[in-house]
Parts: sequence; structure tokens; C-alpha cells
Amino acid sequence: MPFDTRRCSLAAAVALALAFSPAALRARADNAQAPRAAEPAAAPSVAAASPELEKITVTAQSRTQELQQVPISLAVVSNKDIENRAATDLSDLSAFLPGVSINSWDRTQPDFSLRGISTGGFSLGIDQAVGVYINGVYQTRGGGALLAFNDVQRVEVLKGPQGTLFGRNTAAGAISIVTNEPAADYAMAQASVRFGNYGRRDETALVNVPLAGDFALRASFVNNRNDGWLEDAATQRRYNLDRQWGGRIAIGGSFAEDWKMQLTYDHESLREPPRMQIGLQPFLDNTSNLAPFPEQRSSYVDPRKTKVYVDAEDARQTRSYDGLTLALTRTFGWGTLTSTTAASRDKLAHFEDQDGTNDPVVRLDSGVNQTGRTLYQELKLAGANDRFDWVGGASFYRETGTQSNVVVTTTTVVDTLFYNQGIRGPDGSPVLGFFDRTLASHGFQIPLTGKRYQEQVDDSMASRSYAAFGDLIWHVNDRLNLTGGLRFTHDEKTFDWFNPLRQSPGLDSALASLGALQLLSQIPPQLLAVLTHNIVFGDAVGVPVRREASWQDVSPRVVADYHFTPETMAYASASHGYKAGGMDGVQIDSQYAPEKVWNYEAGIKQTFPDLHMLLNGAVFYYDYSNRQSLTLVPGSGQAGIPQYVVTSSDQSARGLEAEWVWKPLANLALNASAQWIDAVYASGTRALTGADLSDQPVGEPRLSFSAGGTYTWRTADHGMLEFNLQQAYRGKTRCNNDSTYQGTCATYATFAVGSAQQRTDLRLGWTSADSRFGAALFVNNLFDKQYVASVGGQGRTVLGVGYGVITPPRFYGAEFRVKFD
Repeated sequence: MPFDTRRCSLAAAVALALAFSPAALRARADNAQAPRAAEPAAAPSVAAASPELEKITVTAQSRTQELQQVPISLAVVSNKDIENRAATDLSDLSAFLPGVSINSWDRTQPDFSLRGISTGGFSLGIDQAVGVYINGVYQTRGGGALLAFNDVQRVEVLKGPQGTLFGRNTAAGAISIVTNEPAADYAMAQASVRFGNYGRRDETALVNVPLAGDFALRASFVNNRNDGWLEDAATQRRYNLDRQWGGRIAIGGSFAEDWKMQLTYDHESLREPPRMQIGLQPFLDNTSNLAPFPEQRSSYVDPRKTKVYVDAEDARQTRSYDGLTLALTRTFGWGTLTSTTAASRDKLAHFEDQDGTNDPVVRLDSGVNQTGRTLYQELKLAGANDRFDWVGGASFYRETGTQSNVVVTTTTVVDTLFYNQGIRGPDGSPVLGFFDRTLASHGFQIPLTGKRYQEQVDDSMASRSYAAFGDLIWHVNDRLNLTGGLRFTHDEKTFDWFNPLRQSPGLDSALASLGALQLLSQIPPQLLAVLTHNIVFGDAVGVPVRREASWQDVSPRVVADYHFTPETMAYASASHGYKAGGMDGVQIDSQYAPEKVWNYEAGIKQTFPDLHMLLNGAVFYYDYSNRQSLTLVPGSGQAGIPQYVVTSSDQSARGLEAEWVWKPLANLALNASAQWIDAVYASGTRALTGADLSDQPVGEPRLSFSAGGTYTWRTADHGMLEFNLQQAYRGKTRCNNDSTYQGTCATYATFAVGSAQQRTDLRLGWTSADSRFGAALFVNNLFDKQYVASVGGQGRTVLGVGYGVITPPRFYGAEFRVKFD
């Protein structure tokens, strides 16, 4: 069910018509005397402001609880927070969540980090250490992990292992997205549009329609677009733009008194050029000259201040996602039984430039094609009485997928690789070019250069995961609670690799012609052997390879929380996290061990009712073993091209977190949150030399924080104006002996990678007295701070070229919304 913008607009129009059809109006009249359910997605109320702090309800422990009663370090992002940041997906929020980092440069396969723990990589066999869940259903990295925000009620960020409660791949933590449910007691429709610089146009439409009985339909649609903030200097093609749209349709309600169900369908489509990777040696623009070799990093130019070029073949990033979820709940006198069944399918591709130039002698492209399907089934029992509050159940998860990892170049670039390794013609020039000139001088126009050259590794994976879990809260007395949880997990994975012979029909034709003319003897046998075999992926060429593995784990969780007063709660916990092992798609016949972590935490949650303030804090320590990361290592192939391979390391960290909220006036609210962390390698080796990294920092900044406030006041027409200011800071990356090679932390002549980053967001919004209409002005990144996020490229060490990735510039615009109910 693919979407396009015209279908979104048509669906929104139909939704609005349904909302005000006679049947819907009659339903509204029938429900006029009934209590009205709260509408989380509504515009801010203009009722009399209260100095009381808002109580936030969460489901972090698979139970509905007030936030201040949950003994977990937990951050909550509300629908209002999403609106204030003009956020379109999770990556727009991470700057304002200390300790959280979401790298979405490749929007088809984003990376998530909590407390310095992440799992970077694009391989089909690599799972995230941070689990992303939508309404309790796990999302794969290539699937729905970075879906556009669509009718979201809140986002809960749980730090530290959450395996007992959430399960799959939450060794570092979990990000739980909760969407709004259909409501049978009112009809409502709303729409919004946001315009901004760089051609930004974000459109949303939402409708909630009561149906027969207690059922309702809720449909929402989003369409996010902008025209990009970087341009190819040669082709004028725009890059770093948005072309993302999708929708959600949910039908749900109660039946047979004790039953409740909800069926939800999600769709998203992404069609964009790839991320822009800016060359650091721009003087090579289409010159056909060799880059200086070895790479001259002293001559790097600032990628924020230079022209950009892309010559990748079919450069793009695309993703389509479809998900279907059925939730059934049966209520008994003692508790509830919930069945969650979910299936999804996704398809993605990204092809990008690895050299950052449009120079034909150094052109190197890479890409991935991937498909995936998942099936999830969970049965959960929950109940509570005066003494115990418990949750238990079992789950099954299956994932299948295919992936092709592709490298595309030309034989001209292969000639450059040979030249840089000292394989040259008798006159010292590039060897294949020398043979071309020699043959031409004898009247043979059979060039070996200029031919398309491609290698790829084709993968397929099938994984299964079985789990049984239980979590019990014992209310020892009115003040003391003891919690114990346990999850047993069994994982199985089967992985297949096939590495076909390199594809270069033009080269094969030229070699065949030379053979027919009995001229192949003019080419040295060693060079001929290289030309007829794989250069990049040299292992198991033409031979299918399979690996099967299974792992088991028991992850416990123990917590004690004590309520000194109704406003003061302290807790201490120890929890174990686990992430299954796996295989790397480009390391043929590889296998790595599961990740495991022990996390120890103590915290306090304090509310000051008279001051309308809360202050929360936590200290933590963790030991993390076999952390998997995708690392660029020197190539071992015939041309020495570096490859991304999975490496493992152990690390540990100690840190503290704090959160402060104060409402000194009815119309003024202030907030601040911060994390300090010291994360180091317990063991690990440097990719380039194999040197020991023990006791060196892993890269996570020591300090990150966010602070801001909201001020509201009434207008003459009894509407409301609201001004929101938020400042984010992420400290300097802590370098280690491998950081420069990996491109995550270094200082060059004209710029630095890993410097401290700041961002300031502003929003001024107006809401009418009846909450039907609203408008706002917003600025993201007010001071237009741009940073070099990383430098990289597989061509850096073999072609003398690399690229830089930079953060977005300032965005500003206006928003308008309308609501009918």
C-alpha cells in the first residue's frame, strides 16, 4: 500500500468529511453527556493556568504508573515537546536528551546510543544495543526504528538494561514510542502545515471517528519535505533533503464487556538522495589527476566552506515500511491477559559516494540493498493486589532478510590503486594506462581502463528468538517495595554469504580480445591474476558459505525503592542486559559473541509540592563485555582497500544524571537535565596497529546537558501565547588512539572533528480561545552552529581522498493548525 502526497491529501480530505458526516455528528450528540476522554494530541488548553506540576503517566514497567514512582532513570518526551522542537523523527530530539545520541546521517539505518553504548553498522546481522519499540513492538534498525513522528502521545527513554521488561536488544536501554489510541467518545479532525527555509513543507492530517458500539477509527498522515541545504556544484542536484511520507490507521474498541482490541497499520516511504559526503581535497574536481598519496591530511579544507561534488552511480537512499499490529486484551477479576501479534516488512537501499569528489581517477562508490520481514507474538499476564504487582509472559520473534553489499568503481580507479601500491608501468606511470598507450601505438584500440567494475557480497539471514519473562513488585509495607525480574532468552541465527566473481563485462571483453590476438602475454601474470579475480572482497569467491549459531541467556533485575515521604523516593537496582551474537555481512564466515552488561544504579526522585518543583538524580556504573562495533580496518585484499568489519571490546563507565523541573509561576515553567559520564575501554585494540586501548576513553563526552523554559500569557481575545526556549550542549568527544583513523575525533589545520556542540531552539506559538486554531514561529539552531561530525571514506588510505560529514544549518519557519471537534 504505497503512499504518495496526492493520496495523503485525498485521504485527509476524506477523513475530514467522515468526521463531520451525519453519523459522526449523531455519535457526538449521543456522547455529549458522557465523560470525554482526554485528547493527548490536542492543542494546548487556554484554561486558567495552574502552578501545579503536571503528573506524567508512563508504562515503562509494563504497568501504568506515575513517572515519579518508577525506580528507573527515565526521560519522557511529550507530544508538546515534539511540537516545540518542530521534530519530524527521533533524531530531531536527541540533542535535548543528555546521554542520548541518534546518528541519522544514513536515515535508512540510524545508530542509537545511550550512556555511551551504541552499535554502529549497516550489516544485516548486526542488532542494536538500544531497542526501539512502538507500542511495545520491537523495530529493526532497517525497519521502523526511525519512522516519522505520527500522532505520537509520548516517547519514553529508559536508560540502562531493560531486558526483563522490554526484552530484545535493550542491553544499553530502550526507547519506547507510544501513539494515541482510537477514542469512541468523540469525533475530531485536525490538520497542520509547517513552512520554512530550504523549501520546508511538513503536512499532517488526523481524524478520530466513533464507529458502532465502543469502536472508533483513528487515521493520521504525515508528509515531510524540504529541498535540501547542500547542492552539487557540478550538477546542481540538491542533497540533505527530506522526501518522507506515511500514515497510520487504527481501529479499536471494547466488545463482549471484557475484551478490548486494536488493529493498527503503519506505512512509511522515504525517497531521497543519499547523505552528502563532502570531499576534503576539492582541488581534484574533475581534473583526472591523481590525489597526493599517501593522504595529505594537512591539506584538508573545511567541508563547511567548500564546494561539494557527487559522482556516485544511482546515488540514493530509499526505504519502504509496512507494519501490522493486532493487540487483544481480556480483563479478568484478578488481572489482564494481553496478546500482541505484529508483522512487518521493509525494503531499503542506499548508494553513496566514498571519495567525495567527481574526479574519475579516484571514484569509489558503495551501497546496500536490503529486504526484511519480521513476525512477533507476545502473551502477557498482569495483575495486582494490595501486596503484589506482577507481570509475566512469553514471546516469539522471527526475522528474515537479504542484503547485498556493493562496491562500484572503474578500472581507471583500479589503476590508481595499483599505482599507489607501487605497481606501475616501466615508465613509472599507472600500469594499465601504460598498456593502453602501448597497444594504441601499435594500432590496437583495446583499452583496459575506463571499464565499470563492481564487487558485492550477497547475504541472507534467518533468526528466531524465544523468551519467557516475569517481573514482581512486592509491597513490603507502605514505604518499601522490592522488585525482582527474570528473563530467559534463546536466540538462533542462520547466516549465508555468497561472494560472486567481480563484474566487469568491459574488462572481460577487452581481455578476451587481447587473448584472441595473442597479446595477453604482454601483461605480467601477477597483474593479470589480479584483474581476473576479486580485489575488494577476496574471500570464498564463488563458494556459498553458511553459519548457524545459537545463544542462551538469563537476565535478572532486582530493585529496592523506599518512600521516605509521599514526595521522596530513593531506589537502588542491579540489572543484567543481553544482546544476541551474530554475523557480519562483509566478513564472510564471521561470528561474534553476545553482548552482556551488568548495570548498578542508585537514585532519588524528589517532589517539592509547595515550591512546584521536582529534582531527580541517579548515579550508575556498568561493565559491558563484547561490545560490537563496525570498524574501518586496513584492507587485506589485493588492492588493500579498507573494509568495515565487526570488532569487539569491553568497556566500563561510571556517571551521574540529574533532572530539574520548576514552575515558579502559573505561566512560567523551567527545566534542566544533565549527564556526566566517564566511559573507558576495559580492553580493546586499535584497528590500524592493534595497539591496546585499555583505560582509554571510548569517545563519549564527559558532559551533556539541556536547559530551557516556557512562558505563557493570555491575549486580548482570551487566546494564549506561548514562548519556548531550549538550549542543548554536548561536550567534546574524548579521543583515543584509534579515533583519528576512524574519523570521529581529530584536529586538522582548518577544522576539528568531535568538538563540543551547542544548539538553541525557539518557538512562539498562539492558540485561539476555543483551541480550534493555532499558529507558531520557530527557529531551530538559532545561531546557525554547524559542526564537522566525522571524516571518513574507504578511499582515504588507498586513494588519498576522504570526505567530511557536517551537521545541519539553521532552520526557521511558520506553522498553522486547525482542529474541529
